[in-house]
Order: sequence, then structure tokens, then C-alpha cells
Amino acid sequence: MSESHRRLARTLLLVALSAFSTIGSLRGQTSFVLPDTVPMGEAERGLLRFEQARSAAIGRHDTTALRLMYATEFRGVTATGLVVDRDRLLGVFTRDDPTAVFVIDELTVRVLGSGRDTAMLTARLTTRRRGGEFVLASRFIHVYVWREDRWQILGAQGTALPPPG
Repeated sequence: MSESHRRLARTLLLVALSAFSTIGSLRGQTSFVLPDTVPMGEAERGLLRFEQARSAAIGRHDTTALRLMYATEFRGVTATGLVVDRDRLLGVFTRDDPTAVFVIDELTVRVLGSGRDTAMLTARLTTRRRGGEFVLASRFIHVYVWREDRWQILGAQGTALPPPG
């Protein structure tokens, strides 16, 4: 397999997983387009900061920090239908494709439950090559639970979107 084919295969795997994991934060490759945070409560703003910190940890390949951010029983489904658990996802976070650039936008955060101990984030992720070539677009959802004075991601789901145009 040629180097370009290996790079493409790595990118497609990472993109499939990033449909809910924002793996594109690698080395500053992710842009967040934040919603208006003025009407949000502190918990909602905290979750947006959590997502940015998680992306930074992915970029550093900091699986120690990520292990605290993902619940032990985490389960997710990528935009391509691949089921992943925490260990598999953390393994993917140790790899990257420096040619991919990610934009995360259309972020919505909701803190739920009478104890405000559950939350949900939805967003859109668009992946392109550094030259602008479209790779994949998806929507994703993260489900969080408040444990031991911190948020943890309990579950995630990605859904592929058709190419633009």
C-alpha cells in the first residue's frame, strides 16, 4: 500500500471516529464556532470549555486526561456505524493525520435532570484537507454525566451527512 493510501486510510478511520469525538483538535487543527453563550448558564458554558479541553488533550495525545473525561462504561457509534468503547477510542487518540482540518459548529448544550447531573451536546463536524478538499461532514451527540465533581462522557453517536452541494 502506498504512503498516500495509508494516509487516506488513517484519515478515514480518524474522521469516522471524530464524528463524535472531535479528534480533529490535533495540534490546533480544530476550529470551534461557539454559539452565543450569554443566555447559557455556568454548567452549559462549562461543558463548552470541557469540549475544548478534551480536544486539546486529544491533540497532546494525553490519554491520562482523556481517561478521566470518558466514563469507564463509555460506548459510542461512529458516523460509519463502528461501535467503540473507551479503550478503543483512547487508542485512536494516540494517532493523527496532520493533513486533516476540522470545524465544529452548530453547538447546542443542554443540562438535564432535576439534579442537573446529565447533559447533552450536539454539533456539526466538517473535515477537509489542508487544501480545502472535502472529506466528511457529520452531526454528533455527546451524553454526559456529572460524577465525582466533574463531567464525563457516557455515550456518543455520529451521523454522516451528505457532501455539500
